[in-house]
Amino acid sequence: MHFICLHHFYAITSSIIFGGSSLQIREEDSLRLSRSRINAYRALASPSLICLSAKDPILYAFELSWELRRLSYIENEFRSEYQELSQKCQKFSVNMLDQVRGSKELEIVLNHTTSAWEEVTTRGTPTTEQLARLKLAIKLRQKRFVAHPNCQQLLSGIWYEGLPGFRNRNIVYKCLLIAAVGLSFPILSISYLIAPKSAIAQFTRKPFVKFLSHSASYIVFLGEFSFGR
Repeated sequence: MHFICLHHFYAITSSIIFGGSSLQIREEDSLRLSRSRINAYRALASPSLICLSAKDPILYAFELSWELRRLSYIENEFRSEYQELSQKCQKFSVNMLDQVRGSKELEIVLNHTTSAWEEVTTRGTPTTEQLARLKLAIKLRQKRFVAHPNCQQLLSGIWYEGLPGFRNRNIVYKCLLIAAVGLSFPILSISYLIAPKSAIAQFTRKPFVKFLSHSASYIVFLGEFSFGR
C-alpha cells in the first residue's frame, strides 16, 4: 500500500481504498517505529491518496502539513524528512488552487462553506469578508497558499473595494484622494453614526477607507498631544 501511494498509481490506489484497505503503523522498536511512521506519512501525503480518500482535499492537506511540521520538532533526527513532506502538502494545496477558473470559484474555496456557491451567487452581501479557509491557512502557517497570486488578487480587490481603478491611477490622483478621505473622516464618522445604512456609511465601511480614516484620526491625536504639551 505504501509503495502504491508513493508512486501515485491512481487506479490501484482507488481500488484498494474503496476496497476497504487502510494504512497502519505497527508498534515495534523505536527506530523501526520512526521509520514506519515516516513511510506511512509519505503515503498519506501522496496526491493520489489525498484526492481519492479526503472529502475536503485542501483542508486535509492543511491539517497534514501542520501535523508534519509539528512532528519535525518532536523527532529532530528526521526533521528534514518531515519538513519535506510538509512542503509537499503545501504544494498540493497550491496546485489545487491553481485549478480555480474564476473569482466565484475562488470565493467558494476560500470561504469553506458547504453552501458557498448559493451564497456567492444569490446573496446581496459579498461573502469575501469571511474568508474562513484563508484564515485557517494563516493559522496553520500555509504560507505558499496565502501568498498564491489568486489569493493576493482577491485580497487586493477587497482592500480597495469602493475605489475602482485606484491602483492604476497616477501618484498625484492617489495622493489627492488619500488626502480628501483623510480630511473628511469627521464627516464620514458622523454620517456613519447617524445613518449607518446610508451610502456614505457603506463607503466608510470599505477596508481602505477605514484604514485612511483611522490613520487620519491617529495623526490628529498625535498632533493635539504634541502641540498641547
